[in-house]
Amino acid sequence: MKTKKEIADQLIKNYADADVVSGEFYMHEKISISISINEKTVRQGIQMFLDWDDSDAKFDLQKGKKYWKIIDK
Repeated sequence: MKTKKEIADQLIKNYADADVVSGEFYMHEKISISISINEKTVRQGIQMFLDWDDSDAKFDLQKGKKYWKIIDK
């Protein structure tokens, strides 16, 4: 099962390789849906990334067929 830390690490790695402002970054990310990941874990991983980035951004998730899409709140 994918952990919240693995999700946060994925976002941190992608952020380090990206040329974007942190507050806008996570909005363009997609987290793959699989049987080994649930919404709670995805939310916790995204929050870990936002805490790492010292961001007070709020988000919601939208479940698609293949990905969790991060939506600005």
